[in-house]
Amino acid sequence: MDQEKIGKFIATQRKQHGMTQSDLAEKLGVSHKTVSRWECGKGLPEISLFTPLCEILNVSINELFSGEQISQDTYTQKAEENILSLIQENEEYYARNRFSWIFSILFYVVLFAIVWLIMYLGGITNLISFDVPSLMMIAVPSIILLCASGLLRSFGEAFFLIFCKEPLPQKTNKAIDSIKTLRGFIIPLGALESSLQIFAVFFINSDALSPTATKNIAVSMLTLIYALIIYIVLIPVDIKLRSLQS
Repeated sequence: MDQEKIGKFIATQRKQHGMTQSDLAEKLGVSHKTVSRWECGKGLPEISLFTPLCEILNVSINELFSGEQISQDTYTQKAEENILSLIQENEEYYARNRFSWIFSILFYVVLFAIVWLIMYLGGITNLISFDVPSLMMIAVPSIILLCASGLLRSFGEAFFLIFCKEPLPQKTNKAIDSIKTLRGFIIPLGALESSLQIFAVFFINSDALSPTATKNIAVSMLTLIYALIIYIVLIPVDIKLRSLQS
């Protein structure tokens, strides 16, 4: 399907109904940034949103997928074309998704092993006794980000929704957005903060190979490893929420 064409069609129909992006977002229970992303051709609505979106815009799902108004003469032909397109895209998506998951798991396992080795060499092997300052350096910016995005409550609800059999679609969508937002933020944050701490260790200690400096470098890596742990914990939550959505 042509995402850009569909996005322009959504924007056109929305304007014809006298709605802003925020109005449409509120009716669907998503953020206005999500609607903006659709209209810019950078993504499509989730499956659960197709029907309510079409009802709000007063179009058929066939017209939505086609990205244009359809006459009765070409309706059947367009429907067949859309079905074939969906089947093909679905197969391609799962093929890419499998590769992406395998690559991501291997990447984070290797990264986790490297960080753990550095910590082991520095004499830090116990992760059960959390280093509170390192944990706070991850937690505080993450909370600020979720608050600024209006997703803090949805993030908290995500861990309750995974136990619900039929959660509300609006809450599920927002919970998925919150998990996605945090997962995209937390690894770069952990890497940046650990890098800054390591730079400070090298700046303060003239002998970076001394036992004290080595231990300080290992402590600096805790921020990154906590970020990795949080990221990995969020993966099954995200998978469960997406299964509830479909």
